[in-house]
Amino acid sequence: LSAAIIDDVISLLAVTLFSVFIGNGGFNMSSLLPVIAFVIGIFLRKTLIADQIFENTNRVGQWIFYPMFFGSIGLNVSIGQLNNKIVAIVLFILLAIITKFVGSWIGAKISGLNDTAAKAIGAGMVSRGEMALVITQIGLSSQVISAAVSGELILVIIFSTLIAPILMKPLFANI
Repeated sequence: LSAAIIDDVISLLAVTLFSVFIGNGGFNMSSLLPVIAFVIGIFLRKTLIADQIFENTNRVGQWIFYPMFFGSIGLNVSIGQLNNKIVAIVLFILLAIITKFVGSWIGAKISGLNDTAAKAIGAGMVSRGEMALVITQIGLSSQVISAAVSGELILVIIFSTLIAPILMKPLFANI
């Protein structure tokens, strides 16, 4: 889990820097906002009222911002442009599932876990897609990726996330 968090933070920073300095959109405040919000969250965590702030912002997020975020992602998917890319999308879904599973399984085995627990962790990490959605949105807003490519990425993220519970159920039943 720590590796996943570090991976997400590094990815967010790298994509933000790439989109600001190299992306076609040039300097774009919307590319920096996720990083700014993250840094503010780190500093607010040090305050005495951090738990209350988290509870309130999480409630607002669940009822307003999360649905708006996912709605905006849905608006960016161009279904018509995906027809001739089904084979590539299926291959990327399989690649996403296999690489997340195997990479996490290897890490769990190196940590000394038995094979069953390592497979369960591998299956649990397959669903990690929330940061990929944020990164896709940053890339789209800074014109680093096109709407057609973002649609493909979003489908890969959604399907790999939906597969995770199916993989996890039998594996966690054996632990």
